[in-house]
Amino acid sequence: MKSKVKGSVLLLSVILSLLVITLMLYLLPLNSFMFKTYAQLLNEKKVFSSIRSVLLIHLHNLEVNAPVEPINYKQFENTTVQHEPWGLFEVVSIKSSKGDFSKEKSFLLGQDFHNSTDSVTMRIPEINSPFFCVGSATIEGRVIIPKEGIKTNYIDGKFFSGELSEIELISSYSQFLPEQSRFFDSATEYLFSSEKLTEIYQVDITPTQSLIDSVTAPFSGNAILFHSNASIQLRNVKVTGKVIITSESNIKVDSYSSLNDAILVAPVVKVSKGFNGCLQIFATDSIVVEEGVMLHYPSTICLKQMKFETHSLLEIKSNVKINGAIIVTRPSEVVKYYHYPRVNIDEQSVIKGILYVQGLTDLRGTVQGSTLTDHFYCQTHSGFYLNYLYNGRLTHKNIPSQFGIPFLYDNKWKKCLIKELI
Repeated sequence: MKSKVKGSVLLLSVILSLLVITLMLYLLPLNSFMFKTYAQLLNEKKVFSSIRSVLLIHLHNLEVNAPVEPINYKQFENTTVQHEPWGLFEVVSIKSSKGDFSKEKSFLLGQDFHNSTDSVTMRIPEINSPFFCVGSATIEGRVIIPKEGIKTNYIDGKFFSGELSEIELISSYSQFLPEQSRFFDSATEYLFSSEKLTEIYQVDITPTQSLIDSVTAPFSGNAILFHSNASIQLRNVKVTGKVIITSESNIKVDSYSSLNDAILVAPVVKVSKGFNGCLQIFATDSIVVEEGVMLHYPSTICLKQMKFETHSLLEIKSNVKINGAIIVTRPSEVVKYYHYPRVNIDEQSVIKGILYVQGLTDLRGTVQGSTLTDHFYCQTHSGFYLNYLYNGRLTHKNIPSQFGIPFLYDNKWKKCLIKELI
């Protein structure tokens, strides 16, 4: 009897020992896995913290390189930074590593809208003449206007029926609009030069014919540069990321194409009816944005007139939505207003952001943000009217507290994080 009990106890001991050994064999890898997972999570946390810290440091750095050029440096241990121009903005790429974990992120930075514009709805330099409002013209917010003030009038039998009661006059007069920044001058100069493009981005230009295939270029990698001596047609293509397309003739974007963050440069650019995307457009002679186009934040249209006796033209047709910036400049030697570049914005079109025009603006639509122009004008069947706002609406309402625009002004270098790039 006793031997049976001893045998049972011995068997039970063996079974328990085997269970303990099995449990230990199971728990040891699990414990090791948990330790490795915790260490990896800790490394990831440190990497993302380093990226955030470097980004904040760069946002508080008030300097922007002019002339524009890429710069690489080491910020922290195992964290490197590259910032380079992207059109009229700046791209900051931050790469950090810890242990076996590495991450790189790219961010698009611009100039803070509210700081750079002083939250002014409208600014017109001294023109030694009143500024007239006709039709349903409406102005809301802080304005800087000529000493002669704002008056109402009529054109073709149409009297003033708009609203001017919410205007706040600022007693600050100037003979000229604020000058564009050195960064702006340098950026537009390199964009119109194939040699400088290759020098800045350290890549060769790809010659192309009239058509371009779909292409994607992450901002963490090299830029892709296309160039043609002839016209370029973007037909039903997808162009995303770090891509610059230049033509010595013209570029046409059809409504079926998808463009995001790309840059187009040509003497003439046309965006077809119904197009939807986000891009920067640079031209010297003319830009046409057809009906129903939607350009998402932070899209930029820049018309840089080069000629002295032939005015450049930007046409924005009806029902267009542009969330970003329109910038039109001319040579300082062009002093006669009939040689100034012209901007025509049709009814039901909305510009949200900044409209900066060293020239003449015929505004029939709406600008939500800040408008700076040498002169408003309108042209009807009865004649040409200088210093007239006809049916246009200017307001500073509904602009987000964090809103970035191109680096347009000097000495206004409060930066704004616009978005993370792919």
